[in-house]
Amino acid sequence: YRETYDVADQENIAELIAKLVLNEARTLRTKDNTSVIYLDFSTNRTSCCRI
Repeated sequence: YRETYDVADQENIAELIAKLVLNEARTLRTKDNTSVIYLDFSTNRTSCCRI
């Protein structure tokens, strides 16, 4: 089952994801102010949460 969203909803979801990733990068940054975040976009994974 996959819900459909209009363009405005898709932009809001993209902005939400970007903010979450940025906040995580800030939380995990090292002493030299760098961060490495691994994003896995594989479709064969079972997701624990759905947007």
